[in-house]
Amino acid sequence: MQLEETATEWIGNHGVRFDIKLVKQLDRREKREIDYDGELVAILDEYLFHNRPVGKKPSPIATRARDRKKLEIRGGFESLSPAQREVFWRVVKGSKNAEIASQLGISINTVKTHRAAVFQKMEVSSVLDLVKKTDVLRDTLRT
Repeated sequence: MQLEETATEWIGNHGVRFDIKLVKQLDRREKREIDYDGELVAILDEYLFHNRPVGKKPSPIATRARDRKKLEIRGGFESLSPAQREVFWRVVKGSKNAEIASQLGISINTVKTHRAAVFQKMEVSSVLDLVKKTDVLRDTLRT
């Protein structure tokens, strides 16, 4: 009963009353002493907070994969010509082709050509994908 009261304090009556799995788990574990810093948190993570960041260090394989991806993105960016980079940054900011053409004093067809080259070299098929890669790129440019 003490464990159920503690859980009620942590997650409220609603959570304990309606999360049958949690209540059953708590009932089973109530007969022995609980390490509140570990076991109860593990129970709550399992049943309530599935995606809570836990501060684990990524595995060496995951770290290498992330670093490889950063290098690929940076390599794609570095392969862009200066004109393509100008178009790249303006597309990422949300500018339309006509706006970019006006700002840079070039034709819309030239903007489209640069934009196609940017998409190809950065290996994306949408502006959303380009923006996602830009977030990673900004991290690599700072270091």
